Amino acid sequence: MYKTALLSLSLGIALVSFSNAPVSLIQSAQAASPLMYTPKVDGAPTRRVGGGTRGGLQMFTPKVDGAPSRRVGGGTRGLSDSANIPTLAVIAPEHTGLTISDQPTLYWYVSSDVDVPFRFTLTYDESEIETGKVSLEDSIDPVLETNIADPASGIQGIDLAKHDVSLKPDIVYRWAISMVAEGMRSNDVVTEGTIKLVNKPDNLDTELSKVDEKRSAYVYAQEGIWYDAIESLSDLISKYPNDKQFATDRETLLKQVGLDFSSEG
Repeated sequence: MYKTALLSLSLGIALVSFSNAPVSLIQSAQAASPLMYTPKVDGAPTRRVGGGTRGGLQMFTPKVDGAPSRRVGGGTRGLSDSANIPTLAVIAPEHTGLTISDQPTLYWYVSSDVDVPFRFTLTYDESEIETGKVSLEDSIDPVLETNIADPASGIQGIDLAKHDVSLKPDIVYRWAISMVAEGMRSNDVVTEGTIKLVNKPDNLDTELSKVDEKRSAYVYAQEGIWYDAIESLSDLISKYPNDKQFATDRETLLKQVGLDFSSEG
């Protein structure tokens, strides 16, 4: 569903001797390559759940070819202005996204300011309980649950390191952002995604050594390491606020997994 052919890089020279080319030529070639996300999906089901409502309001539907999304929203009866609920979405692919960081920053999006409480929740995915990798006892309480103070519109992140939480290797976690309604929690508007910590690919350090920090997201994306690619671009957006290319690159990456916020308020 998300398989994307890597574009051939044309330098006007034969590729046969490219591996022996000078470092400057290799870096120049990488600088010209497009930002392409190559997901590593082994027939896994859809894992991103979108922020919408069961009460009949419009749900945010990703533009993804192939199998339909597993997007389930919460109700809005308890929200103060249910007619104007903003788009709420985790910045995650529909399959389980990968990371090589045990304390990544998880990014999410809300289209406009809304005066209701927000909450972040991290739990073990139910698949890990079913397979016995996580005990039912360990899964009862969330790994992390915390309120989000005064979220602004746009893309923002939750840094797990600031909450002293580390992911366990090869375990799928489900994370969620909720707009908390008054009364029953079933009335919350919720968007969810999944994440798994994996071993660093053998060639990753070599590939990263060929580029500077401004191109590291390209390497992560091509290796299928979603969360690190997004975090790398988000860090660059903060570090170089006058360079709009990084925001454009992040938007390009989001569109590749069906997340397009360009028409949102």
